[in-house]
Amino acid sequence: MLTGLAGLFLFTLTMFYLGSDIDRAVSRLFFDEQACEPEALRQVCGVFVAAKMSFWRVLRQVLQYFPVLCALFIAVRLAADLWRGHTWAVGRVRVAVVALLSLALGPLLLVNGVLKEFWGRPRPVMTYDFGGEFPFVPAGQWSDLCERNCSFVSGEVAGLAWLAVIVPFFSPSWRPLVLTTVLSAVTLAGGMRIAFGAHYLSDVVLATLSSLVIFAGVVRLVEPPAVRNLTPVENWKPSRSLP
Repeated sequence: MLTGLAGLFLFTLTMFYLGSDIDRAVSRLFFDEQACEPEALRQVCGVFVAAKMSFWRVLRQVLQYFPVLCALFIAVRLAADLWRGHTWAVGRVRVAVVALLSLALGPLLLVNGVLKEFWGRPRPVMTYDFGGEFPFVPAGQWSDLCERNCSFVSGEVAGLAWLAVIVPFFSPSWRPLVLTTVLSAVTLAGGMRIAFGAHYLSDVVLATLSSLVIFAGVVRLVEPPAVRNLTPVENWKPSRSLP
């Protein structure tokens, strides 16, 4: 799983890097170009209409809280299990550790701590194409144009994609619905970030894949001890006491 996801990430990154017009073409679908004022120094003027609409702005704020609430829930459940004396042999303890470690290494460290702070890709609204002051920078190319909290990749989408790790916390009958809900939230949030001019399509897709790659890497890291324990709990399946 890890090799396949990592390969898909690199393939997708290469595709967006070589086909940079894809990003600009998708963003233009949401940009309302307008005539510039005579005294304007810009050649392109206009707005991303969705960014001005209160409904979408409020919805974006609501979606931002989902990963935080889920992480708190998992942390509380893990603390309760450890307090009761449950060990690594209990399936849901392993799942909780993997979930929290994936969040820390993926959306928090890799995405928000490294890529968004140091990769320097200007957001669409900051570029010449959409009335900004910087040139377009392809996905994956380092730049010093944006100083902090930049476009590559989307932190919000990475956090929502991380929610896929909560699926094992639910009973098998609920898992398809939970996974569908997570995918819908990722798609909705990603679409809004593009429509707001805050991210390119590549930022959204690569953010999603980055969370999955980190999750697969953490599973690979901690799975061998779980297998060596030879516990009666099946690998990566939660215990029956889960809802």
